[in-house]
Amino acid sequence: MTGAVRIAPVVALCVVLASPAEARDLTDAEKIMIADAVRETKQAPLSARYEWPPLAREYQDKYCAWIDPGTGRVPFQALLVWHEGQLAFPIIVVMGGREASAKAVASMCKQMGAPL
Repeated sequence: MTGAVRIAPVVALCVVLASPAEARDLTDAEKIMIADAVRETKQAPLSARYEWPPLAREYQDKYCAWIDPGTGRVPFQALLVWHEGQLAFPIIVVMGGREASAKAVASMCKQMGAPL
């Protein structure tokens, strides 16, 4: 019994320490590049608001987030192209503008573990 008490805090500590390594916040430069790519789709004005969840390390080539272009919260998915550890350019793959497409985007993002 005594051994179990000693092991439990170590396991809990490992889980807490491992969690931040699974995701990271986007840099300001990365956010600007993605927002510019979203604006190029003509689906979001300059005044649109974004919610930037962390980038999952295991899916660094895909990113899911939310945008409010002034008509309500909409999910979007981007393909991220990296070069030498830097975001080279994002490609906006899907924007969920209608209810059905919003559900589809949210479902895809949930399947890859995006925190939406």
